[in-house]
Amino acid sequence: MFARTITFAALTLVLAGQAIASPVPVSSGKLAVGNSAEPLRTIPVYVKRQIPAEQPTKSPAGKIERYRRQIPAEQPTKSPAGKIERYRRQIPAEQPTKSPVGKIEPYKRQIPAEQPTKSPAGKIEPYKRQIPAEQPTKSPAGKVEPYKRQIPAEQPTKSPAGKIEPYKRQIPAEQPTKSPAGKIEPYKRQIPAEQPTKSPNGQVERY
Repeated sequence: MFARTITFAALTLVLAGQAIASPVPVSSGKLAVGNSAEPLRTIPVYVKRQIPAEQPTKSPAGKIERYRRQIPAEQPTKSPAGKIERYRRQIPAEQPTKSPVGKIEPYKRQIPAEQPTKSPAGKIEPYKRQIPAEQPTKSPAGKVEPYKRQIPAEQPTKSPAGKIEPYKRQIPAEQPTKSPAGKIEPYKRQIPAEQPTKSPNGQVERY
């Protein structure tokens, strides 16, 4: 019985010692107060520019340095292997060219420039007109065909539903008109024609 009491007392002392020796967490508020006394360290965010902004630069090894141009700006250049070099044109500028496989070569025209052409399958070929140029045409299904006018050219027309039809004028041509709601109607003038007018809010009034 006495040995059991001694063992229990020893175990209690060991646990109490571990509890006292454990670290006590410090609150964030006390930690911030302790660190606030330290001086602030500045971070360099701007480095003075040694090269003017209008001066071209390069950075071959990650360091910015001046770029000295060996070729005049007006001289055309190329860079086939990543190195800029002069481009010497073998074909005159006024000569049309083509590049079917990425290489520029002269384009020899087989069809005169004044001849109309078409390219239905990506190949340019002459376009033979079956309808005279002065004949009006239409292409309702993508095919050009003559357009036969049923209404004389001097007759005014309208197309309210996409179909051209004669426009019958109910108001004489010399009569002024207005269309406040999209409908043409006679305009009855309340102010004499010789009187100057203004319309600051869209309404005609004396000036």
